[in-house]
Amino acid sequence: MGFVMIFKSSSVLNFAHGELLATGAYIFLVLVTWAELPVYAAFLLTIAACFSLGFFVERLFLRYGP
Repeated sequence: MGFVMIFKSSSVLNFAHGELLATGAYIFLVLVTWAELPVYAAFLLTIAACFSLGFFVERLFLRYGP
C-alpha cells in the first residue's frame, strides 16, 4: 500500500520503505538494549524518532529535491 500511495502522489516508484522500517527497528533495539528503557517508553520514542526522520526526508528530498 505504501508503494501505491507514493507512486500515485509523486509518480516516483520509491523502494525506501524497507530501509526506513529497518531504521525504526534499529532505533527500538538500541533504546531497549543499550539505553535499557522500558518497552513502552522505547516504543513511544521510536514513533517520535521515525516521525521526525520521515518528516525530514519528505521536506529535504521530496519537497525541495530536484
